[in-house]
Amino acid sequence: MKRITLLVLSCLFVSIGMAQNVNTITSELENILKQKSDELVDVNIYFKSQMPTEHLTYLNVKSDSKEVRREIVINELKKFSQQQQESVMSVINAETRSNNVTDVKSHWIVNSINCKASRDVIYTLASHPDIKHIDYNKEETMFQGEDKELNGQEVRGSVSSMSDNITHVQAEKVWDLGYTGKGVIVAVIDSGINTDHVDLKDHLWYDESAQYPGYNFVFPGQNPTDDNGHGTHCSGTVCGDGTSGLTTGMAPNATLMPLKITNRSTGIGAGMDRMIDAIEYATDNGADIISISIGWWATSAANRQTFRQAFENTLQAGIVVAAAAGNNRESLATYPAPNNINSPADCPPPYLHSDQTIQGGLTSVISVGAVDENNVIAGISSQGPVT
Repeated sequence: MKRITLLVLSCLFVSIGMAQNVNTITSELENILKQKSDELVDVNIYFKSQMPTEHLTYLNVKSDSKEVRREIVINELKKFSQQQQESVMSVINAETRSNNVTDVKSHWIVNSINCKASRDVIYTLASHPDIKHIDYNKEETMFQGEDKELNGQEVRGSVSSMSDNITHVQAEKVWDLGYTGKGVIVAVIDSGINTDHVDLKDHLWYDESAQYPGYNFVFPGQNPTDDNGHGTHCSGTVCGDGTSGLTTGMAPNATLMPLKITNRSTGIGAGMDRMIDAIEYATDNGADIISISIGWWATSAANRQTFRQAFENTLQAGIVVAAAAGNNRESLATYPAPNNINSPADCPPPYLHSDQTIQGGLTSVISVGAVDENNVIAGISSQGPVT
């Protein structure tokens, strides 16, 4: 009888463990693990414990200096993640010595770890009580529906030698008030930049010890060369200063921090890990604004939760984010709201009108759609609402 009882209990514990793995491992990763039994798999490991926004808000009132407040928030986030990840890191480090885990990277803007791990290690970590979910770090295409809109390199201009986007919103009137972007660092997370472009090369941000501007997360240590054209186009919209004859930048005196996360050779794609890398870099290196004209289309709930947490924290660090809603409106029937707007543009804004409500906290994201010359929503511009 005792042996039967022990057998039943053993089966019960195994069933509980399998159920927890199913709940913790995303369905996409589960399918990958079935296909790659002997390979290390690139995964993002997310923790249940995340920094309470209320705590960061409290810390933010301790100084009138933006720089000091940012430093306090960053240090608190790093300390929190290091403490919360200690138990899981001990497991990962032990498996690293057995070559069952490689390329370990700890994140702090959202409490998570990226690594390549064996199937057995992933299942072991999925049963850890501190882990919320584990997801496949899939490299996804970022530029849906944009080739015909952005890669033609044709920019219309008026007789005033300013492109239509500037004259349409009367940006020159804001410049006359002294707001030209001077002293503002804009991190552009995209495909890199043409560092030799005459309208941009005098605006590039360099780390004190770096040979190249910004950072290349695809090929670390190399120039963040734009192999697509998209990142250069978006940078020109930020601060193209008109040296070539046509001013295209909304803030022609701003400083550019180009952060390359996409790789043309893999389908102009990027994984969540590279995006988090770039957000952390921008936050840690003094960016005032993050510009993101790429995004995840109809992405998983896990990715949406990650973006929301990350951008709640960047808001506390004093950063705002301009994120493209996307060019997916023509696919509205196939991808209706809430999946028509890209992530992270589907995150809440940094400010709510009194008529608006959300569940949870604000984030740093200002979602940007598109209009035509008549102020009519462009036919390609993605449509909400989002969850």
